[in-house]
Amino acid sequence: GAEQAYRRVLDSAELSGDRHMVAAVLWRMAELALDQGQLDQCQELAQRSATVASAIGVPCEEAQAARVQGLLHATRGEHAEARVCFEHAMELMHNLEEGLDLARVRFHYGRYLLTKGNREPALTYLKDASRTFRKLGVVGEGQEVNRLLFQQEMVANRDMALLQGISGIVSLGVEPQVLLERAVGLLLEALKFDSATVVGRGRPLLTLGDVNVKNAIALGESPEL
Repeated sequence: GAEQAYRRVLDSAELSGDRHMVAAVLWRMAELALDQGQLDQCQELAQRSATVASAIGVPCEEAQAARVQGLLHATRGEHAEARVCFEHAMELMHNLEEGLDLARVRFHYGRYLLTKGNREPALTYLKDASRTFRKLGVVGEGQEVNRLLFQQEMVANRDMALLQGISGIVSLGVEPQVLLERAVGLLLEALKFDSATVVGRGRPLLTLGDVNVKNAIALGESPEL
């Protein structure tokens, strides 16, 4: 699995004395441990990563370790500590180039701020992250941040939220079928429907939820439409 692969890379990096790689692998292992609910292991690995990165002067890796620590504290409900870690990560990335690492810090901090009711700074961070994800073609995190932005925009302007949400999916360059599925999913959420089907040339192209496909096809073929 991923943990074993990381262990092999870590052993190799430690053997060769590549401390930069050691720091990078450690925070990735910490993030994996967090995803698996291994909070104590996450804390140990993230702290080791931060210590190594700080010692060799690699702010980018130290920032990622701080980001993971922020996520860990948020998971534990330690919100003061979470904010300190996220702010530290932002400070470490301040003078570095725009890129995936900075976008990840902005994304996770923005998402955290939303949960605490700090909407305006959260949206700023999330929009900045979204632009970078689109530029780099990062699909997974790009879709997640776009979903958060869509949900927030829905409160103010549903039509604009739909337009921006679908445009955001298109900009990620996903496959046509994925684009169709994501776009219809946004429509369902916006209209508060439970199901939908897209019909083309007498056959269903996509079905979400419980739909009577035969009736949908018949409706699509109606000369009144």
